[in-house]
Amino acid sequence: MKVLILQSSPRATGNTAWMSDEFKKAAEAAGHEVTLANVSRKN
Repeated sequence: MKVLILQSSPRATGNTAWMSDEFKKAAEAAGHEVTLANVSRKN
């Protein structure tokens, strides 16, 4: 399964960023293809 994580917290090392990274690791470990996009840095 393909998973897209949209993370929008402006704090690069905040709790939301940490939780998104942990979710990504767990989903990849379960065999999913994961893309993590930080949309707060997009124009």
